Amino acid sequence: MLAHQQGLDPDRQGVLVTQVASGSLAARAGVAPGCVISMVGAEPVDSPASFDAAVHKAVAEQRQAVILLVEQDGQALFVAIPL
Repeated sequence: MLAHQQGLDPDRQGVLVTQVASGSLAARAGVAPGCVISMVGAEPVDSPASFDAAVHKAVAEQRQAVILLVEQDGQALFVAIPL
């Protein structure tokens, strides 16, 4: 399992980031491979499908940005990504 290979707790909820496009809005906001995204807005996410659904919901609601709860190196922070 990828979480185990990364040294993460397999019971941890969230989506493990494996790639971020160089120069993308996410990269500029500090999202990097190895981060775990556990929330998109007020929606908890636990799979790529739930992450995509939460982002698509924010787009459909015409939000200007989406807030991600990102955890990396034992620290959690909120990151705003413009849509």
